[in-house]
Amino acid sequence: MEKQVVNSKIIEIASKNDITKTVTMMVHKNNAVNGNGLDFKQEYVEQFKNTLINKPVVAKYYEEYDDLGDHEPEFDDNDRIVKLNTIAIGTIYESWIDTYNSDDGETYNALYAKADLWNYKYPEIIACVERLYNEGNCDSSVEVEIHQYGENPLPHYRYSTDFTYLANCLLGSSVAPADSDAGVKAINQKEIASAIKNDLKRLEDNPQITDEEGVETMSTVEVFNKGKEVKYYGELEISSLKFEEVANQIYNKLNPINAKTDSRTYKYWIRDLYTDYVIAEEWDDYDTLWKIPYTIANDEVTLASEDQWQKGSLGFIPENSTELNQLIQEKESKVAELNSQLTTLKEELNTMSEQKVTEVAELETKIADLEAKVTELSELVVSEKEAKTSIETELNTKVAELEGQITELSKYKEKVEKAEKDAKIAELNSKYSKLLSKETFASEETQKAIEACNVAELNSLVVQEIAKEKVEAEVEINSKDDVTVVASKSEDLLPTDKKSKWHSPSK
Repeated sequence: MEKQVVNSKIIEIASKNDITKTVTMMVHKNNAVNGNGLDFKQEYVEQFKNTLINKPVVAKYYEEYDDLGDHEPEFDDNDRIVKLNTIAIGTIYESWIDTYNSDDGETYNALYAKADLWNYKYPEIIACVERLYNEGNCDSSVEVEIHQYGENPLPHYRYSTDFTYLANCLLGSSVAPADSDAGVKAINQKEIASAIKNDLKRLEDNPQITDEEGVETMSTVEVFNKGKEVKYYGELEISSLKFEEVANQIYNKLNPINAKTDSRTYKYWIRDLYTDYVIAEEWDDYDTLWKIPYTIANDEVTLASEDQWQKGSLGFIPENSTELNQLIQEKESKVAELNSQLTTLKEELNTMSEQKVTEVAELETKIADLEAKVTELSELVVSEKEAKTSIETELNTKVAELEGQITELSKYKEKVEKAEKDAKIAELNSKYSKLLSKETFASEETQKAIEACNVAELNSLVVQEIAKEKVEAEVEINSKDDVTVVASKSEDLLPTDKKSKWHSPSK
């Protein structure tokens, strides 16, 4: 969600009574990009125009200047509007769409609104609004909360498909509108409303009516600064004013409005604006420029007296300036430096190794292949949303297929491993049933070793059984070789002659 402010214009103020004044405002043109890059499509304006009803008309009044400010926004660290320091001075009670004839010769559809300003509560502010209108300096700007943009929103062009109007802010004389058609059109007493409308029609048919020599009556919509874009230099940090607001004040001071005749004397337009001086060109003499110092105090711009203005030309070279040759030399030096850099770059490109050239060629081939694939895919895509959906569906299908294959392979792997294990167990059963005794083979230890396919354990059991059998065999043999002699009387078993053979005579 994002808050936007869009310039609008009051086109009529009429007194109902001493309590309120009725204001008719041109809120904004439809199907036309304003200075902020925002386009209000008529189909969406028709849908959301009634969100203006019962919304406030707001303003920020500076009593010391008898002037209005702007929305007075406060921003967070991400440059998003978090607060608007204005007060409500009226209520909008009607909105509609009608045509609007701009001074660029085009006819637009536009959003209009009517509101009651609370004259009983804020008489000074309402009087200020009327004065600013009479001076041609009272613009207005509608506050809009953007809920959703259309496709591919960019800073220089975007449109909203869902929004809510929050309020309409009356602007002061120093605030330059983003929409050149936004501002106060007329302030009328109710009893002379018809005459004012006739005057407006006359001004619309004749955008500039000369009242006296050198003075032109302002049309219902004035082209700011002769239609020329002001160029800004530096960062303005000495004031809360923006560069555009400073330019607006300077423009009004250079080309003052006669409040009685509702006319402006056009003398200068602004070429370049710096933080401490402005370069202005004479309205009817493009060869003559003026360097005009200015200061800012309490958000008020003050131009230096005319005796401090410096006349010049060639945007801006002061008359009889000894700095001209130096400026030319600096430019020539800069051009030579750039040419040197360009030559160095060309030499580096020319001395690229063959490997680099080959790599570049390979990359170009890959890029061409990718572009061909992108073109092929693009031909199948009806819209970005369908393309995303198609790709997402295809990826989901592939993921499902791969997961299915993994599941099947996992089952097959388990079967193979089980079959291999069963075969191994059968082999071990066959082999060790012959090598081990029935008792040993049927033992829990042997069966666990077979189940675990632990060949080393089984071999150890075989060795143990063999060793056991060998010991038992030796014991059996020894028991068969023993002779038991039963003697009934004690007598020598060997003859006397044999004794003499084995025993030597005693000495």
